[in-house]
Amino acid sequence: MRLSGIEYVILFCSAAIISLALNPLFRKVALAKKILDAPNSERKIQRTAVPYLGGFSIILSVFIVVALALVTHNSDSEMYQRAASVLIPALLLGLVGYVDDVRHLGAGSRFIAQLLAGIFTAAILISNETVGTSFNNKAIDAVLTIFWVVGIANAINFLDNMDGAASGVAAISAFGFFLVATQAGQYLVAALGLVLAGACLGYLKLNWSPAKIYMGDAGSLFIGGFLAAVPLLIKWSAIRSEAHYAAVIIPAIPLIEVACLVVIRTWKGIPFYMGSPHHFAIYLRNKGWSRWSILMFSI
Repeated sequence: MRLSGIEYVILFCSAAIISLALNPLFRKVALAKKILDAPNSERKIQRTAVPYLGGFSIILSVFIVVALALVTHNSDSEMYQRAASVLIPALLLGLVGYVDDVRHLGAGSRFIAQLLAGIFTAAILISNETVGTSFNNKAIDAVLTIFWVVGIANAINFLDNMDGAASGVAAISAFGFFLVATQAGQYLVAALGLVLAGACLGYLKLNWSPAKIYMGDAGSLFIGGFLAAVPLLIKWSAIRSEAHYAAVIIPAIPLIEVACLVVIRTWKGIPFYMGSPHHFAIYLRNKGWSRWSILMFSI
């Protein structure tokens, strides 16, 4: 599925416009159903309750644009399988995140969902031999794939602690994978990255400080699952050797965030999966940084 420059622009703009249009609708639904994030702990930066469900603006816009692109380009079964290996695990995580937003699931339930998403991704990529970089050992490939999906999903989820942070970092990361995939000649993977970048930027308008809507765990876990699966499809051997580090460098900010949280919480005797005010953004805010300065530093 080779795409022209104008087709990439259409994909990006379509995702951004759809996400932008859906956001006010989901905000109204969240307000009506009282699906709100209240400032009830020291981890909450906002002063008033903010509606959730913004993540569904991102999820729907991604699915709509990707589905239309696949249909209009007469894609073969392999293209659908590769798209499914990204979309279905991300959707599973997003739905679990929504249940968590509404019912506040325990850490165990969230971890099981993330584990299942990782297993599903590994099963599709390895069984179809479409994983970008293989160690020629299916067991090792599977374990690393599952670990990667769970890690990135949690990284984006932990990063979603300040207006615009998660969506801004996700948009930049997705665009980075678009550039790498384009260099490798993998146009489907490039398109997936660009569509997510557009959807995140469209959502960002109402999430910019002071946020009028939050993506919630539904959005952060969907984005995390998506960003975890996309680089697994890239054939890194088709790119210059120094570009291989991009898989880790592109999502470096959320990875550093989650690593630091695990270390700090463990040091203080707090289970790493429990919420705490030790996020980097909260630390900078307590040091007197403005929200704008923190956001620009984060992305």
